[in-house]
Amino acid sequence: MKTKTYNFICILASALTLLINGSSAATSQNGNSPTSCNKTCGGVSIPFPFGIGGKDCYLNNWYEVVCNATTSRTTVPFLSRINTEVVNISLPDGDKPYGVVLIKGPVTSLDCSSNTSQGLKKSRPDLNVTGKGSPYFITDNNRLVAVGCGTKALMTGIDSEILGCESSCIESKSGQQVTDSICDGYKCCQTRIPLDRPQVIGVDIDPTGGEGCRVAFLNDKRYSPSNVTAPEQFHAGGYAEVELGWYFDTSDSQFRNNPLGCRNWTHYGSYDSDTRCLCEYGYFNEMSYRNCYCPIGFTGNPYLRGGCVEADMCKEPGVCKEGICENMRGSMYTCKPKPVITKPGKSFLLGVRLGIAVEIAGALAYMHSASSFPIYHRDIKTTNILLDEKYRAKVSDFGTSRSVTVDQTHLTTLVAGTFGYMDPEYFLSSQYTDKSDVYSFGVVLVELITGEKPLSRVRSEEGKSLATYFIEAMKENRVVDIIDDRIKEESKLDQVMAVAELAGRCLSRKGRKRPNMREVSIELEKIRSKTTFHKQ
Repeated sequence: MKTKTYNFICILASALTLLINGSSAATSQNGNSPTSCNKTCGGVSIPFPFGIGGKDCYLNNWYEVVCNATTSRTTVPFLSRINTEVVNISLPDGDKPYGVVLIKGPVTSLDCSSNTSQGLKKSRPDLNVTGKGSPYFITDNNRLVAVGCGTKALMTGIDSEILGCESSCIESKSGQQVTDSICDGYKCCQTRIPLDRPQVIGVDIDPTGGEGCRVAFLNDKRYSPSNVTAPEQFHAGGYAEVELGWYFDTSDSQFRNNPLGCRNWTHYGSYDSDTRCLCEYGYFNEMSYRNCYCPIGFTGNPYLRGGCVEADMCKEPGVCKEGICENMRGSMYTCKPKPVITKPGKSFLLGVRLGIAVEIAGALAYMHSASSFPIYHRDIKTTNILLDEKYRAKVSDFGTSRSVTVDQTHLTTLVAGTFGYMDPEYFLSSQYTDKSDVYSFGVVLVELITGEKPLSRVRSEEGKSLATYFIEAMKENRVVDIIDDRIKEESKLDQVMAVAELAGRCLSRKGRKRPNMREVSIELEKIRSKTTFHKQ
């Protein structure tokens, strides 16, 4: 009996082990590296798809990083397949169409050893990242650099063209001494590498006269005669940093259904501010790849499911020097002044109210037309307009806002907004446009000149909505009767009626008959410039 029980426990334990291992492997295949994988080596961060440890820690062998111990009891990361030390790994950020790995590349030298006969060349193996499925290439941010007198450096392993440069210590050769520009032949020289994403480049040196140490190497830094060090120092160092580009290999069938959940960046214009991950698709070295990045407003690792998280824009330096910063979705934030409770009185006159209207109209006009992607607020109301102690207005609460492409309306399946301010055309069609914001702003204008609430049970059933109540008053030519007495006493009637007429146009039932926010802003500025007050 004990034996049977023991065997059953062993079988159960084995099954659980297989289940756990299978779950771990599935996690890696779906774009999530296990939490047990080491994330750093020698102070270098190792983000997925790169990894250290078991096979489920990295995408495939090309991304495997080995953490080697040194004689000084430190550790250094190496790319396993190309046996090269890693200096840094960075994920794509939208500025470059690829990720970047900085590695230690070889330095070729000539006549740099004091204990050997002159003319001894110390050649290093070519920088070679070839191989089936290799995601690496040498970026065009690198240059071939040569340092030393009488030095001609050439790139080898390139079939399409011969590239090189020549360095001389004869000052007159370049016409004048150059101290602060790039290396152009005096003491050092540099030249570009091919633009076709090469995977192998060698470096060779031919002396052109003179004596002394000469070196040549590929490097991602820019040198000039004033900052380049002696060639002996490059020789002693033995390496130079080289920038490799890399792609995320999606040739495997596990990525056919887009487990990362990212979207094609070429359609970015039609996405709203909540798009967390964008990808570019392509083909390179017998593999299909996906170059992904977190757009502005998000941060993290796009190659992990859910890896792009909202960035705290309020932590950026210089944000909201006045007031309180509130982080919002995507790349947006709002600066909220400390709420100031004011009781309407004689000080809250037409000039003040017009100033508030002008500032809000200007902000909305910018959102609609002046920004890179038009933004519709979708919930304009007086409670989303904050005032400071000088009655300066700020638009707040962009929680339902959307960015859209030019000439595009926003069709939604769920109508969102606040009753009393909502565009009736949007309510019926679910199609939100810039004119929907104009309608809501029209309600705010009516509130400013009447002092009435957008919805009120005191008014008749037909006039329960302030917009309807106001339009009916316009039709019956009795708008003067509903204007706030406090501004009628200190303002010219024609100026108040000009605001009322503009509000009526904003509240047109059909969106095409409403002015746009830029036109509203200009009209309000004209009215304000003509505003005069009766003496108190």
